[in-house]
Amino acid sequence: MSLKDYLTLSMSGLSLFISFWIFFKNYRNAKMNLGINSDFCIDSNEQHFLFVRMSFINHSSKPITIKSMKLFDENKSTFNGSPQPNKYRYDEGDCLPISQEILTNFRFKNNNSSYFTSTLPTTISPYSESSDFYSFYFGDFTPRDISEKNNLFVYIETTEGSLYYPISFGSKSYEFRNDNSLIQSYKTYKKSDTIEYKEYLQED
Repeated sequence: MSLKDYLTLSMSGLSLFISFWIFFKNYRNAKMNLGINSDFCIDSNEQHFLFVRMSFINHSSKPITIKSMKLFDENKSTFNGSPQPNKYRYDEGDCLPISQEILTNFRFKNNNSSYFTSTLPTTISPYSESSDFYSFYFGDFTPRDISEKNNLFVYIETTEGSLYYPISFGSKSYEFRNDNSLIQSYKTYKKSDTIEYKEYLQED
């Protein structure tokens, strides 16, 4: 083999290696890597809503869409056990896909400004974050009582799969930075954490 043939073969091998490396890197970066945090809620018994601030961080190179959400009790069960008719056509704990105004009260002063909840579905762009209030409907229950509960779950349906996010309104979970200051931690979800993936493993 001549030196020219050797160099040509080496360059081809190097190009093939680089192509595989770029493909693997892009594949890894595009995998689901979603951080979720909820640090604040506003109860409105008059509006029959619990307004929950949900924060999302998309660490992936692929956009992810939050399609729907629902609040469940500590047993991952619905609050009323069965659908009940109401003017919104939603059940207890459902997150409304339409925007609702958050009326001012002693816990939420709006300084003469109007605040509205975010709508669903909502898409989080690659390597970006989103933090908004969402309205969870409670017609037959008292939102204020729900806001004081711990060990609840938010069911979140995304384009990458569905998952349960544990949430406690009565107490907050914190972790320490290196300088001993408190930081509220995000819970990270990957594809293997989704309900669909776990069901797939059980089938095998």
